[in-house]
Amino acid sequence: MHGRVKVKGSAEQEEAKRQERERRLEQYQSCAQRARSKRQDGELDQEALDLTAEVLIINPDLGTFWNFRREVLLKMEQEKSVSERGLLFGGELSFLERCLRVNPKSYGTWHQRVWALRRHPDPDWRHELQLCTQCLQQDGRNFHCWDHRRVVVREGRLPVEEELDFTQRLINTNFSNYSAWHYRSTVLPLVHPHPSLARQPSPLALTHECELVQNAVFTDPNDQSAWFYHRWLLGRADRDESVSCLFVDFIDQRVAVVFTRPVHVPADGAGLVLRVDNRPLPLSWRPPHGGKHSPVWVCELPTGTLNVEFPDQTVRVTWGQDGGSMECCCTDRLRGEGWCRDSATDQQLFQGDLSVQRAAVLEAELASCKQLLELEPDNKWCLLTVLLLLWALGPLEGETECLGALGRLSGCDPLRAAHVADLRSRLLLQNAVLRMEYAQARVVTLAHKVRGQRSGAEVRVANCNGIGRDIPDIGLQIGLSCI
Repeated sequence: MHGRVKVKGSAEQEEAKRQERERRLEQYQSCAQRARSKRQDGELDQEALDLTAEVLIINPDLGTFWNFRREVLLKMEQEKSVSERGLLFGGELSFLERCLRVNPKSYGTWHQRVWALRRHPDPDWRHELQLCTQCLQQDGRNFHCWDHRRVVVREGRLPVEEELDFTQRLINTNFSNYSAWHYRSTVLPLVHPHPSLARQPSPLALTHECELVQNAVFTDPNDQSAWFYHRWLLGRADRDESVSCLFVDFIDQRVAVVFTRPVHVPADGAGLVLRVDNRPLPLSWRPPHGGKHSPVWVCELPTGTLNVEFPDQTVRVTWGQDGGSMECCCTDRLRGEGWCRDSATDQQLFQGDLSVQRAAVLEAELASCKQLLELEPDNKWCLLTVLLLLWALGPLEGETECLGALGRLSGCDPLRAAHVADLRSRLLLQNAVLRMEYAQARVVTLAHKVRGQRSGAEVRVANCNGIGRDIPDIGLQIGLSCI
């Protein structure tokens, strides 16, 4: 063990230890063999329970003996009253505590403990919470114990406010406790939920958490735990659920609808209504690759519903009450196709790593990070955070600063220079497409924008109305031609 002085014993002491090990090994093998024989013979009695205990207290990682032990306990449970079942499973929980002292990271022991708690007629959830606290004091990275604690809080219906205070104590003791930061991210939205955003904390809680992170990063800027939590705290917001693209094949009588995020459309098509010339049609929608949730849904129209010879024939889809609607007609009579999509803004085309919905908070965090960067100019975590904040606040407006941060980041972390180069390519490509979208331009060069590219390239993009589809894909139509 770490921190213990190794003391060399005499020959007599070493011989005594060897004999003791052999004796325990012989006893272990004998108990294991007798327990296997009892299971083969179907003898589910107290002796079988004692034999499995002798084996598991030495080696608690034998799943076969835990299975046999559960079979014995289930047989005994049928013969007990409610109070006797409490004593039976209470004894099992006491035995499991002894096993945890042998190996606090045993999968089988923690699984058996949850099973015993669920069979107990009146489990003491507070005691379980205290046991978890003691184990985490021994090893704060014991993920078995963290998982068990989540089960205890959920099934024991214990107040999550106390769990938030618990993580606060652990973080105050050690800013590097990544497990405590992660657990805090799961508890915080439950204690302080955002009024409209799912799995996000309230604005007041967000302000407090940002202060907590600032204390941590200013104390130890090189510790990554607080930086990861900070990135989650300002993380990307979920896109609004709406229709982003509509594609109609007038020849094959097929319609495809693309949403901003995966949705579920019932088999009867409830919620997703398709109208041809303002006439609603009862249709059955399906995802192209199966499953219940998908960003793309397709339907087959009855034969003769659409006619490519009627250029004024319109197809409109409506999604829910707030999902919006979209309409298109046959814009390519040669191919018999028509499509329409939303304007490609930075939020729709490129989902950033940080949310742009809280601009005031992001600007405040950017100012704090820049202040820290003056004190720690070569800190890669601070540089990366500054880059992401600038990117979220405006990739076009902050392009110069972003490129500067990328250059410094590559020098500070040469082992990840390739990743930094990929980020640079992503930024330049994103901004090139956005400039093209805003200016309604049709051609932009990608020379010196893609990492490892030796030749020039052009991107040709059809305009928003879907005139000229060079590639039959749904969404942003991009045709590459290397020159």
